[in-house]
Amino acid sequence: MKFQNTFIILIFLVFLAGFVTAEETAASEDGMVSSDRCSSLYNLQEANRLQIPGPSIVDIDEETGNILVRGPLPLVVRDGSGNTGGCRDQSKWEFSYDGINEMVKHDKDFVPDYLKATSKGSKLTAQLQNFDLKDYKVIDISLLNTDGNINLFEAENRSFGGRPARCSMNIPEGSLNGLPAGLVQSPVASCAAGQDACILQQMKQDSATTCSYANLISEMNTLMKTKGEKKLLIYYHCHHGMDRTGGVSIGYLSTAFPSISVEDAITFDKYLGEDHFDPARVRDKEGWHSNDDMTALARMYCNVTTNNNPKCWAPEPARINLPGSETHSHLPGQAVAPVVTQVPAPASTPAPAPVQTPVPKVRYNPTKSGTVNF
Repeated sequence: MKFQNTFIILIFLVFLAGFVTAEETAASEDGMVSSDRCSSLYNLQEANRLQIPGPSIVDIDEETGNILVRGPLPLVVRDGSGNTGGCRDQSKWEFSYDGINEMVKHDKDFVPDYLKATSKGSKLTAQLQNFDLKDYKVIDISLLNTDGNINLFEAENRSFGGRPARCSMNIPEGSLNGLPAGLVQSPVASCAAGQDACILQQMKQDSATTCSYANLISEMNTLMKTKGEKKLLIYYHCHHGMDRTGGVSIGYLSTAFPSISVEDAITFDKYLGEDHFDPARVRDKEGWHSNDDMTALARMYCNVTTNNNPKCWAPEPARINLPGSETHSHLPGQAVAPVVTQVPAPASTPAPAPVQTPVPKVRYNPTKSGTVNF
């Protein structure tokens, strides 16, 4: 009997241990114990610049001074930098206000290649010299889908006062760091390249779980031209700042700038506004590139909005001048062909033939003897 009681107790303890483990796993999965969701994430902060596609200026409106910025998840989810240790509980995840402020200030002299030598580029450089986020109203456009990312969006929503807009609806007045701000939940989705009907639907229509890609870019253009008491800083992002963020960047650039083809925009997206590898801004030579599905969505958007302009699909578009330049005509990824001017040979008088000493008809006879000369 004693043995039987002991055996029952052991079975109960094993069951209890399993129950506790299951509870801990469930808590971890739903974000209440944040170690699993935090372990692969980096805070948006200067110390992690090369580990994430850091915030990068995409465009500026010269009339309003509003700036468009792309980047990764704008949250602080841990104490310290890196992506190991120091995970905060999900209830303490927060929008990285100071991180964005610090990183834009650090990059204040950067101008995207397509804005260099333009009035927009000059305006951007002048405006960023005294940049401080408190001088801007932040509009956060979250491209996060709701499948597996709900805890991340909830942290953003909490930081903005819990009044988000969805898709392209009017943005309710929220707050961030005690200042007016706005949050938009606009999850975009893509389909496999070649599935044109599906791609077209994702581009044009909102659904129960996704938002129209075309309406999103239209809203970004509207926000850029919106004039208020403060300039706007419009920050759009997905989870890692690559696939969905990159796909939106490609579509925006190829339609907002007539001289930028989809192929050019893919390169600018990959290198955060530049057409080459910069070790100070990009982690490695692979860059930060979007996936094929989101690129197909961006290409479809370009086709529809530009009436199938060849720049939307041509892999090697003709060389065109970049904005504001009459000489800088190479496209990203193309070498600059040097101009070789053929210099004509100068007119000259043929050189006279050298004077030759006549050969004596008599054989050479150094010894003056006989009839032979050797």
